[in-house]
Amino acid sequence: MNGLDKIIEKITADARTEAEKIRLSAEREIADINHESDEVISRIRQIIDAQTEREYNSIISCAKSSAEMNYRAALLEAKSTVIDNAYDSALHSLLSLESSNYRVLLTNLLIAACKERISSARKMLEEYGETDETGSIFTVSMNEKDLSRYGDAVIKAALNELKGENITLKLSDVPVNIDGGVILTCGEGMETVSVNCSLEMIINSLRDELDGEVYRILFAQ
Repeated sequence: MNGLDKIIEKITADARTEAEKIRLSAEREIADINHESDEVISRIRQIIDAQTEREYNSIISCAKSSAEMNYRAALLEAKSTVIDNAYDSALHSLLSLESSNYRVLLTNLLIAACKERISSARKMLEEYGETDETGSIFTVSMNEKDLSRYGDAVIKAALNELKGENITLKLSDVPVNIDGGVILTCGEGMETVSVNCSLEMIINSLRDELDGEVYRILFAQ
């Protein structure tokens, strides 16, 4: 082997040695990278799992909260419906009174409305020295059924009760759209005041006063 061959062999041997070193180093680096990758992947999985659990818990919490809110809203709506039905039942009971009792009810409503307007007119005169511009002519309106069945009798009974009062009671022949009761219109022309004594209006006006008591009666534990 001449000198050139020895040099070539040396270079080749050194190259193989260096290549082996590079291969081993690369394998170590690849192993390290794979290990680090496994750790990164594991960490990512942990983060995802934790995030998923938080989101799951959040979804469950929101679902429970929404269900509770929907339950409370449904319960409130149901109770409100029951209360409404109680007032509707009261109205139906009044409208279903025996004929003579219903006529007395209409008469008493009309008398009460007339007395309210008479009292108001006297108060204006006493406190302010002014007369009620609506005057003393009172017009009574009813629904079509009550008008034909009870109108004249109610006017007659009311006038008998209001003897001595300087008023004129007139029965309107134009029916009004109410379930029952009366509407009293004081005055004529431009100067009029109406007193709504329809049964539905009376019951509705009592709700603020009675709702709490009705609630306790219906939903007492």
